[in-house]
Amino acid sequence: MPAPHDGHTDPALRVAWVLGAGRDPGRRLALALARAGYRTALHDFNPTGLDVTARAIREQGGETLVLTGDLVRKITLQGLFNQIEDAWGRLDVIVYAEEANPKADLLRLDEWDWHRALDINLTVPWLLAQQAGRVMLQGGAVFFVGGDSSLRDRAQDVGLPLLAGRGGLLASLPVWAEQLAPRGVRVNLLLPARPQRMPWRAMAQSARDLWPQDPPTTFEAILLRLLDEARTAAVVALEAA
Repeated sequence: MPAPHDGHTDPALRVAWVLGAGRDPGRRLALALARAGYRTALHDFNPTGLDVTARAIREQGGETLVLTGDLVRKITLQGLFNQIEDAWGRLDVIVYAEEANPKADLLRLDEWDWHRALDINLTVPWLLAQQAGRVMLQGGAVFFVGGDSSLRDRAQDVGLPLLAGRGGLLASLPVWAEQLAPRGVRVNLLLPARPQRMPWRAMAQSARDLWPQDPPTTFEAILLRLLDEARTAAVVALEAA
C-alpha cells in the first residue's frame, strides 16, 4: 500500500507519474515536477523520447523510472501502478498528457482508428482515475492535459475521436471529482486554450480569469498552482482564446 500523502510529507519523498513524457507538454511537466522535488515515473505510447526526458531529469539531480506497456489494457496499467509502488511505495500525482487525433471524416474514418483513439482519449483517463481512487488511499491528484483544436475547428475539420473523447472527459470530470473526493483524490483538466464550441466553452476557465492578480503563463505553473491550492474538477485553459 502506498505511503500516506499529506502536506507534511518531505517533497523529496513524493512521487509523480507522467504519461506522455517523451515529448512536450508531458516532458516539460515531468521536468517541472522533478525540479519541485518529485521522484518521477515516465511513460509514453511512443517511447522513443523517454530516454531524453529521463536523462534531463537525472542531470538536474532527480530520480526517475522509465515504464513501458500498452495502457489500454487494464492488466498492463495495473502492472505499471505496481511497479511504481514496488520502487517507491507511494504515488501522489498522475499527469496524463496523451491524445490521439486521426483526422479522417465521418465517411472515411477507419473503425480501428476510432476505437484506438477513443481508448487513448477516454478509456485510459477513466482507468487512471479509477485506479487512482483505489491506490491513492491517502490522497493525491490526477491531471489530464491536452489540446483543444477539435473543439474549435470547423465541423469538416474535426478529429472525431478526439472530439468524442474530450467531450466525454469534460462531462465525466465533475462526476469523477465528486466520487474521488472522499478519498482525497483530485482531478483536473488543462487545455492550451478555452474551447470555442458549446457546451465545452462554458466548462473551462482561463488561467487569467482564475488567478487575475498573478496568472500563471505555462502548463507547468498551472499544474503546480493547482497542486498548491488542492483544487479539483477544474478545467483550466492557458489562454482565453
